[in-house]
Amino acid sequence: MAGEPVNTSGEHNWTELEEAKLIEHGQQGNREAVAELVRRHYKVSTYIARSILRDSYDAEDAVQSAYCKAIQHLGRFRREARFSTWITRIVMNQCIARLRSLRSSRSGLEKLVRTSEFTSFIVRELTPEEIAEDREAAVLLRRAVVTLPLPLRQACQLGLQGLSARDVAARLCINESTAKVRQFRARVALRSQLKAARASR
Repeated sequence: MAGEPVNTSGEHNWTELEEAKLIEHGQQGNREAVAELVRRHYKVSTYIARSILRDSYDAEDAVQSAYCKAIQHLGRFRREARFSTWITRIVMNQCIARLRSLRSSRSGLEKLVRTSEFTSFIVRELTPEEIAEDREAAVLLRRAVVTLPLPLRQACQLGLQGLSARDVAARLCINESTAKVRQFRARVALRSQLKAARASR
């Protein structure tokens, strides 16, 4: 496009391009333009997410989900509005959704401890001592989930919220088979950590 900065090879200098032009190119499917838009706003978005969620891991998850959604719907962005306002609204919505899901995942984790996959940690006829052990197992499981690598943790937490593998894949912008693999690896890692924790007591 005439008037746009280009380098010696005739390619665009994306870092020098006006934001309106970046959006225009991005809406036309140019990945480099989209990447430059992300680079310009990602740091501020992460700061906003951290101020809401008070947790770096959850904030990173929320921002990644927000930008994934924004890129998918970039064609719907009306260029008379500020891109920073639009992306901030999406980030904040994702943070609110994350806060709600965290409440659900806490109860989901406790239910998961009681499933057949973790029956070795639970005694069915509960005495006061066994109730204490049950609660300890739930705490250990929560801590184990947090230590998972980010891709596995995302897939695990979304699964704990009751999402299907297809829905998890859509949320994380991956294919369904990858989502299933990540959830399987998360379960294997959790089982290993819980067994190790039990053995060390």
